[in-house]
Amino acid sequence: MFNNLEILNNKHTRQQILKLIILTFKYDNIKDLGYQKYSFFYNHIYQVIQIKDKNIIRTLFQQLINQDKIKKIKNQKKVYYMFDPYICYKKTVNFNYNGVVTYD
Repeated sequence: MFNNLEILNNKHTRQQILKLIILTFKYDNIKDLGYQKYSFFYNHIYQVIQIKDKNIIRTLFQQLINQDKIKKIKNQKKVYYMFDPYICYKKTVNFNYNGVVTYD
């Protein structure tokens, strides 16, 4: 479907592929499946772009993490990921000892 060099070199093509991956993840309701291993996302990204190059799939996956579309948690020694395209911003919560909660 896509050429390997085209994905690596052309930023516009990479952005289109990321949009396509996000749309297919939304269509498949992957958010409802909760936290999954990397291999789950690897297989789904492979189904979208039809390229079996591990480096390309990993860079696309890492870009989704950098865009905050995928959340990452560690459970003991294992790492799990969850697709959540509806995260708009990160909000920190501060708890004071007097019982007042403030949002930054």
